[in-house]
Amino acid sequence: MTNAHDVIRSVLNPAHLRAAMSTDVAVRTPVEQSLQQLETASVQRQQALAQSQQQDMDTRVRENMSMRMA
Repeated sequence: MTNAHDVIRSVLNPAHLRAAMSTDVAVRTPVEQSLQQLETASVQRQQALAQSQQQDMDTRVRENMSMRMA
């Protein structure tokens, strides 16, 4: 896997993202850059989770309102 760069996004959970890179690239990447990328990924994951939870709540509210009107 020396030159492989794989990114996999889960179909069931789009917020679940996995990345892989070759060892030589990982060794040459500064720690600060890796930590920044980790922080960015963490923030994006938190935002995706919050958005998903909000959409779930909105859906439940709409369904509840539909039941009341029926």
